[in-house]
Amino acid sequence: MSILVKVLLVLGALGGLSVLVCAGGAFYVYSQFQFDIEEDPDKAVAITAEIADIDIAEGFEPQGAVVTDMVFMQMKLVDYEYADTDSWMLIAELDSPMGSQRELERELRQSLEDEGWADDELRVVSTENRDFEIRDSTATFQFAHAKDRQSGEPFRQVSGSFPARDRGVAFLTLAVEEANYDEDGIIAMIESIR
Repeated sequence: MSILVKVLLVLGALGGLSVLVCAGGAFYVYSQFQFDIEEDPDKAVAITAEIADIDIAEGFEPQGAVVTDMVFMQMKLVDYEYADTDSWMLIAELDSPMGSQRELERELRQSLEDEGWADDELRVVSTENRDFEIRDSTATFQFAHAKDRQSGEPFRQVSGSFPARDRGVAFLTLAVEEANYDEDGIIAMIESIR
């Protein structure tokens, strides 16, 4: 399943629940819904810059982005892939007047896990949490060793959230084959976030 299809599923999970909670306002919400899919790598880079000033780790190339604006939520998601591999990275930002940063982070993490971003093809072997100072806050990122469930090929997963530029929460998650994993490059990328 392509990354952008997964993004659409995440948006459906987040938006569908919110619309059901207030069924009487469903038509109004639908009429206010704005949804853009960008498949142009240059536009994906521009949307990344709206989320954060970040030095993308070597090897990751922008593939596309999804931007949605609803009455109750604004979301930006950008997809990066590592050339000719199964490695990927997602950078996202979520803002909603309906929740605190912790609630938004929990909602985004749960939606990503529910829709397969936890990558059920990988089995996590071990994890380590590391703290980084981002935008005057401590952001915890999880660094995990994982293995492909079928082939046994080793992977690395890194994920964490940090305060969005204005309001809400931003999120970075990636999965990289061990052979292509550059921990110093990934750490430098996280530390570059402004």
